[in-house]
Amino acid sequence: MSESKSLAIIPRSTNEVYELAERLSKATTISQELRGNSANVLAAIMAGAELGFAPMAALRSVHIIKGIPKLSADAMAAVVLASGKAQYFEPKGDPTSASATWVTKRIGSEREHSVTWTAEDAKRAALVTDNHRLFPRQMLSARAKSELARSIYPDLLSGVYSNEEIPDDAAVAHRDPKPANDIQDAEIIEDNLLELVATAATLEALEALKPRCAALKQGPTRTLAREAYSARQQHFAKPAETAA
Repeated sequence: MSESKSLAIIPRSTNEVYELAERLSKATTISQELRGNSANVLAAIMAGAELGFAPMAALRSVHIIKGIPKLSADAMAAVVLASGKAQYFEPKGDPTSASATWVTKRIGSEREHSVTWTAEDAKRAALVTDNHRLFPRQMLSARAKSELARSIYPDLLSGVYSNEEIPDDAAVAHRDPKPANDIQDAEIIEDNLLELVATAATLEALEALKPRCAALKQGPTRTLAREAYSARQQHFAKPAETAA
């Protein structure tokens, strides 16, 4: 989020985004999970753009895991603070290995909101991984921070999860009753829909994917699918334009 947009390379069209994703997928300077996968690079760039990240900042901050865009808890806080919609977003007291509380007050709201995560919460949600055992204070703080960001600023972070979270049913149910629809979207994206769209060999094959794209609910995943579909559609239009 701190990356200067004036110094960043910002694609100005869908084709430019697609071409940038193709080129960056071959780079050794991006994460291993994105190398050689232009569809996921495209998804990360587009998801990052919706959150205000320039392309390279998006590739550093956004991770597409099982079709769900993920950010670190710190990146979520950065999105909230950069939006200008928070009067404050900060920890309440010092987080400990037993509990952590974060508080925020949204501009225009009459009350403060808070979220507390305890060691018992982590155990009940079956989230006591090696990271939780080794860094309990940091992990509880990250949980409280990310849940607070999503619940109070859904217009900024709807459907986005933190890197520290496990996208299983138990974890999702503990955080937020809404993500059931996000999980359904993730299952569709998990079926390589974006990749199928981006690599469709013929226009007919691309058009056959249109109903699946249309079946996505409104939100970031549908936007990604729509942009990828449009880019591939224009790819097939190029030969005809050249011939003309």
